[in-house]
Amino acid sequence: MKANLILYFDHDENPDADRNPELAELLMNFGLYCEEARFTFQTLPRIGEYIVAEPLLREWIGDKKWVKPCPGDEALRKIHKALYTGSFRVEEIYHHFDTCTIHCSDIHYKISQD
Repeated sequence: MKANLILYFDHDENPDADRNPELAELLMNFGLYCEEARFTFQTLPRIGEYIVAEPLLREWIGDKKWVKPCPGDEALRKIHKALYTGSFRVEEIYHHFDTCTIHCSDIHYKISQD
């Protein structure tokens, strides 16, 4: 079954004042990709279940149509380092004709000093 994802990223200290614009742009680009892409799931996850982020991130990195603000391996490393968890929790699932949209809980991230 194919579905797209809706993800929102929320900074752990102050969501309106990201101190790392490159990370904020990476997360925004990944979020937009998830909204437009149709991911294949063997079975749709249920509300409360978790979706592992790594395969989705790798699919985004490998998609040449999407421009990233830094090279793929660096983008993957930066996002992994920023995310508190490596998964997204399913909050709601919407079906509309032949499409399915999965809304995930706000994803909290931190900015670490590199």
